[in-house]
Amino acid sequence: EAVRDPGSIPHVENPKPPVYIYGKPLELLEETCETWAASMTDAKGRKLRKDALCLAAGVVSMPGETTPKAWEAFKVDAVNHLKAKYGDRLQTVIEHTDEDHPHLHFYAVPRPGERFETIHQGKAAAAEAKREGGLKGVQNQAYKSAMRQYQDEFFETVGIKNGLTRIGPGRRRLTRSEWVLEQQQVETAAKIIAVSQEAITTSEVEAAEIKQKAIDGAK
Repeated sequence: EAVRDPGSIPHVENPKPPVYIYGKPLELLEETCETWAASMTDAKGRKLRKDALCLAAGVVSMPGETTPKAWEAFKVDAVNHLKAKYGDRLQTVIEHTDEDHPHLHFYAVPRPGERFETIHQGKAAAAEAKREGGLKGVQNQAYKSAMRQYQDEFFETVGIKNGLTRIGPGRRRLTRSEWVLEQQQVETAAKIIAVSQEAITTSEVEAAEIKQKAIDGAK
């Protein structure tokens, strides 16, 4: 689907080739995954199973009515966030604009010798809970908490700057007027952040305080 293989995209009416924003072609990812897997063993020193996890993949998107200018700004912030988070473990980022929602696909692989949890903080949190003697339920809670934090990080570094709310209206049963008001609040916070980042006369401390107040208010 990501490379727009003709047999995998019946949902895309007018498919376009993916645009590579960062990294290597998707066709080379398999070799990267195999190289990593060959460097690893399981807890008993055995070679990894053929179905062992080796690749973290994700999608970040914007609403269908997003303007080209807003999409470009979001795209830059999203890629910078991914680079900062994964470093050289980030292998590829591609862009799709031929569906209702413009979006990016991203892919990360651990460095040779690193556990898979290095690139998946939910798995890392669950593994830590297990090492501390936590039962399956505790491990699951640790996983969920870490993944909420993962989404919080994206919201704070990318989402709020680009006028996005942390959670959509459906799950919280917001009325239309409540949802519109919340969007207005986030858009205002995004503008405040933009001003704080661009103001030459504002000290770094003052700018950081303005940004944090905006983030806290949006939450």
